[in-house]
Amino acid sequence: MSIQNEILNAIASRRSCRAYKPEQITAEELEAVTTAVLVLGEKNNPNGVQDASLVMGNLLLAASGIGLGSCWINRAKETFETPEGKALLAKWGLDPEKYIGVGYCILGYPAPNGTRTPGPRKAGYVLHV
Repeated sequence: MSIQNEILNAIASRRSCRAYKPEQITAEELEAVTTAVLVLGEKNNPNGVQDASLVMGNLLLAASGIGLGSCWINRAKETFETPEGKALLAKWGLDPEKYIGVGYCILGYPAPNGTRTPGPRKAGYVLHV
């Protein structure tokens, strides 16, 4: 038996977008996505979001839910470890010794063929013990 609902379908069908239209997303769309991340953080950790995987998943699903394409790029740690990166953190009022970068999320309107159709899932990928 296969259980289906809107959330499970959204998780199963979301894919990273690799090509975007040149138009910028609106401030309202950006606010909606970032608010979803903040709500997740407040519910799971009243002191702030610290689990990057929760942030990433919620951010990507929130973007997809309002019709935006998104892609997670796991290179922020390397960027913010450089002198230039630490200077940016300091410029933004963040202590470079306390905060680390985890990843970037790009958001935009998907270009035609910017997001591939989900392929079949690998059978036997999860082992129940």
